[in-house]
Amino acid sequence: STSIATLFMAGYGPGLLWALACMVVVFLYTRRHPVAVSAERVPLGLAVKTVLRAVPSLLMIVIVIGGILTGIFTPTESAVIAVLYSLVLGAIYKQITFTHLPRILLDATRTTSIVMLLVGVWAFEFGNVAATLLILRASELLAPGRSGWSRVMGCSSGWRP
Repeated sequence: STSIATLFMAGYGPGLLWALACMVVVFLYTRRHPVAVSAERVPLGLAVKTVLRAVPSLLMIVIVIGGILTGIFTPTESAVIAVLYSLVLGAIYKQITFTHLPRILLDATRTTSIVMLLVGVWAFEFGNVAATLLILRASELLAPGRSGWSRVMGCSSGWRP
């Protein structure tokens, strides 16, 4: 079995390659279809302020992936950390207040319920198919007229006479 940290590490190369491919596509598209660009430049102070304001949000991926890779918390715990961090950032940026929380929790509950219902239906159908196939296989193996040896060979190797 492979650890989650190893799986994350294995995804870095393809992820960077995909990001590079997206950059090339955007570059080529904007060369063919130029867009109107404002002639005025953004002041350096405003650019620095904007980047600094975005840093806390960008740190979420560092906290989540870094915590998993260093073994500080598991992937499930990282999801909880990400949710709590998002709530804190939402409060800091004044995008989420206590009056928003009931609606947020209701929406999250609804989405989780739909996903769990789909998983449950899939598991039920998978169980039905597996049980049906096992019953059909057992009825073939125990069919009248088959010798005991062919039954043993059929059960152990899947061989059919």
